[in-house]
Amino acid sequence: MNRVATTLAGASLLLLSQLASAAVPEGWFANGSALNDFTVVTDRAVLYQGHPSVSISSKKMEKTDSNGFAGLMQQSSANDYQGKRVRLSAYLRTRDVVGERTLGAHIWFRVDGPGGKMLGFDNMDTRPVKGNTEWTQYAIVLDVPRESIGLAYGFFLNAAGTVWATGFKLEEVSNAVPATNSLPLHPANLDFEQ
Repeated sequence: MNRVATTLAGASLLLLSQLASAAVPEGWFANGSALNDFTVVTDRAVLYQGHPSVSISSKKMEKTDSNGFAGLMQQSSANDYQGKRVRLSAYLRTRDVVGERTLGAHIWFRVDGPGGKMLGFDNMDTRPVKGNTEWTQYAIVLDVPRESIGLAYGFFLNAAGTVWATGFKLEEVSNAVPATNSLPLHPANLDFEQ
């Protein structure tokens, strides 16, 4: 490839990258295992309390494949939250979100430790948002151990329909606020008698 062709190819890739990143707010990036099956864009027409939202829409009218999703996420340092209980909250609105079991619209929050170890995680897998809903605040509460190095969070859709999100907030809460990924303290019904 000659120098002019190489320069043009590089410029084209840069332009495509800039166009793709212009579709989502600064500091965030689209992610997912099936990005081609969804549209992820900033939506300045659907506002919540005067603020724009980001929408994720399935390109398929019916989606039953639980292996595919698209989302918007960001990552940040855990330094300000180490040793604290933290709540991630956001406002979601949905239209025609249809899916079985764990399929729907979700916010998610992950706490990362050294060596890629996951120290905490909740993606609303047992409580996805479905159907047609107006703006509603959803929250995930996780403990951020002292050895935590990073936080990752965002929202995603793994169903048919459209979800809008806005108003993300990370804040310290007291230990009186229950963690949403809490596990039982003791095993239960191991012999299936109940």
